[in-house]
Amino acid sequence: MSLGPMIVIGCGGSGGAVITALRNKLDNHLRRSGWTEGIPSAWQLIWADTPSVPDFMGQYGPQIPKEDYVCLSQRVPKVKEVHDAVTTFLGEDRLSEISSWAPDPSIPVPIDLGAGQWRAVGRLAAIMSLSGLANRVGHAMSQISLGQGQLQRLVKQLGVEESPTSEPLVVIVSSLAGGTGSGVFLDICDIIRAKEPDLSNKIVGILFTAEIFEDLNLAGLQYNTVGALSELCAGYFSPAQAFPRIFEGAFSKQAMNNEPRGVSFPFLIGKRTFDGNKLNSTNDVYRSVTETLSSMFTNEAVFDEFAGKMLTNWASEQSNHSVNVHEMCECELMDKGK
Repeated sequence: MSLGPMIVIGCGGSGGAVITALRNKLDNHLRRSGWTEGIPSAWQLIWADTPSVPDFMGQYGPQIPKEDYVCLSQRVPKVKEVHDAVTTFLGEDRLSEISSWAPDPSIPVPIDLGAGQWRAVGRLAAIMSLSGLANRVGHAMSQISLGQGQLQRLVKQLGVEESPTSEPLVVIVSSLAGGTGSGVFLDICDIIRAKEPDLSNKIVGILFTAEIFEDLNLAGLQYNTVGALSELCAGYFSPAQAFPRIFEGAFSKQAMNNEPRGVSFPFLIGKRTFDGNKLNSTNDVYRSVTETLSSMFTNEAVFDEFAGKMLTNWASEQSNHSVNVHEMCECELMDKGK
């Protein structure tokens, strides 16, 4: 299997850190290889978050291009304004879709600065921005289609003999412990399935647990992780479901049958590797994951091992483990990224 197009969507602050570091890593690698056309359009690196402007991530690399950032809050400063917009969009007949989890509109969270570790606030912002997210997914697919010739040149530049694959692999990078990322990553998976049904079984989740933030001593991260894990497992293990009513009218979608929800291939990432070693910091975890992801872009053997073998054999791997959503798979990627 050759290299191919990729869509990586970073959700929330953790996702943004990895997207920034990954873009910087790939850009440097391509320059060293003699490539002069920058990041190819068939490699789509997107960051979705609530702040009006992306958080500064200078320790990971230069600011990402403006067009690659999706502002979920739409620069609205108050949760109440977001709540009102979502209520208007849903109408009376669909308000029940959010009644069990919607945050109190009076929460004093300046949402244009972030979701304040409130998963419900992050998800509410995502629902307000469903059309914007769907448009960015559609734009990514258009860029991949237009960039096939460029990707072909790059693959040759990197010394790969086979032609690149045509369909992208989708990777969602998010923390399960915070507000925005853990609140929106499942909905983003559903948007991708609705817009591009052929990608339904090609969605990989790189999901950070509360363990990687243990040195920050922040309250609530473990509870957020448990909540996000519960929703992840509900989508992963449940039978195929109809498209959520909450999305109706937000964007045009292709005809689709009942589908599973959420991530197709979830990898949970903590600080510890399978051999018992422990990374020192949150930044070390981000950088380790970045190393692994960058190898999937540029190293044919790594891409083949991951996309051609691991994902293809996922079902049989699951049957060989009594409890596993790839163990629920803590740190396998970090083992490979060292």
